[in-house]
Amino acid sequence: MNDVSHATTRALVLRLMAKDVYLNRQTMFAALIGGLASLIIASTSGIGYSIGSISFITTMMAFGVVLAMFSIAQERKDRSGMFVLSLPLAPMDYVRAKLLGTTLTYFIPWSVLSAGAVLVIPLTPLPDGAMPMTVLLLVYFLLTFSVMALVALLVSSEAKTTLAIIATNMSLTFFMFGISRIHGIGWGLDRKETPTWSGSFFAVLAAELAVIAITFAIPMCFNLRKKEFL
Repeated sequence: MNDVSHATTRALVLRLMAKDVYLNRQTMFAALIGGLASLIIASTSGIGYSIGSISFITTMMAFGVVLAMFSIAQERKDRSGMFVLSLPLAPMDYVRAKLLGTTLTYFIPWSVLSAGAVLVIPLTPLPDGAMPMTVLLLVYFLLTFSVMALVALLVSSEAKTTLAIIATNMSLTFFMFGISRIHGIGWGLDRKETPTWSGSFFAVLAAELAVIAITFAIPMCFNLRKKEFL
């Protein structure tokens, strides 16, 4: 019976994940179009790179915030997930399905656009030395999304959620400025013709991945005392 129960739970979790991807398909498509258009602009010239980069960053950040707010926070506010009470799922199973489904929805455009951003560098006159900083910035987009997904899952206050959105967007500026000043990541490497994969790069990358892992683990480990998700 336990095997049947576990199989049923897994099947329901997968279906709920697929539901989130399907319901957010238009948002995914818009992010892909906006991101690809930004990469095309960035590959045209020096000025185009500046304009395209800003547009690309805006698209990636906005996509993460919109997805977390509408796929998770708005569902909690509207109590549209009450149907889960009729399913043979524990509250934590629904939280896992919601987190994984929303993450998959973000990850699909993120992976495509990240690959495009990395390919733009060697395929254009842009110096290859900018690649390490680009990779760290791409992973940071995933980090900011994971933080916003965590906030959307655990915070019900609109004021605190708004504060988190502002803080997350502001943090990007500090992050970019900070890593650009680190020797072996920025500091003129954006003008070199070969990328430098330094110890500093891997240290920052490891820190980013650790934060992402923690933000994903917190909802899984959080002891939900309520009888329902919303």
